[in-house]
Amino acid sequence: MKLFIPVLCLVGVAQVFSLQTCQQDVNCKLPDCLCSSFSHRGNSKNYPQIVYFGFDDALTQTMANHYRFLFSPDRKNPNNCPIRMSLYIQHNYTDYNIVHEMYKKGMEIGVHSVTHQNIDTRAKLLNEGKQQRENLHKLGKVPLEHILGWRSPNLKTAGDAQPDVLKQLGYLYDISLTFTRRSYGDKKPLPFTLDYGNPLPCMVKPCPGRSSVHKGFWEIPINSLIDYKSQYPCPYVDGCYNGPKSTSDSFDYLYKNFMDYYKEGREPFGFHMHAAWFEVNHNREAMDKFIKHIVSLPDVYIVTVKQMLDWIRNPVPLSELHRLTSWDCS
Repeated sequence: MKLFIPVLCLVGVAQVFSLQTCQQDVNCKLPDCLCSSFSHRGNSKNYPQIVYFGFDDALTQTMANHYRFLFSPDRKNPNNCPIRMSLYIQHNYTDYNIVHEMYKKGMEIGVHSVTHQNIDTRAKLLNEGKQQRENLHKLGKVPLEHILGWRSPNLKTAGDAQPDVLKQLGYLYDISLTFTRRSYGDKKPLPFTLDYGNPLPCMVKPCPGRSSVHKGFWEIPINSLIDYKSQYPCPYVDGCYNGPKSTSDSFDYLYKNFMDYYKEGREPFGFHMHAAWFEVNHNREAMDKFIKHIVSLPDVYIVTVKQMLDWIRNPVPLSELHRLTSWDCS
């Protein structure tokens, strides 16, 4: 029988851990195991500020027009490679010709189920996780080995069955678990593996448990943003109680959240969202302005979630980014 001891986590929430606590470089070693933490190891100022975008739902012509505009190939990272994003795609209403177009442009293609219903049981996850991955492969002409990420509809998971089934199906990571921050400056959990369970509080039940073991499977927390009035958390960019009312409001909202990462710990900064947010003109104008600004910075990289994870598995300083072959566009 395993014994458990309560300890206090970095954000002040009582947690319970197995006596076999994760110890980095002792019983957990990169590139396939990383303990949960709230800060980089080493001097974060020597690291790139990673920005990644994860968009959900059907890939339609309307949504693709926003992507073509905001992620045009002339927008480059400091290594002169085009900026990229990740798309978590459902089957219903998706145009698979556009899926192939986005893949050929270097965007990451991930899975968001077939039906976009709650996938809260092992059987549902096994069926829809397998079928939509095959749809993207067969209809979108994306190699199976490049389809590695899953996001649950409505961010509702199948609990402990989630990493078990996803790993069985060939996925590398899940990007469904939310983490709520209440204000700027709050700690931000980094991606981690489930070798020693999930130590984070469960915001949308059920979640993988603290005592469950899923070796080598990655969780990428969805860290909430803070709204433009600095009052409430926003799990998704487009999920704020206080929605921005103008281009200025929207830009301030994006920029302040970015700076909360960039000026401090340089944790990977994720935009988790639906492209329908850009149907409001001032939101699209603000994101255009925001992207233009950050691509001018010498140490900021807009990459896919998989590219971000490649860096997490091999956290090289800015001067050695050439060692990451997945970041190279040559």
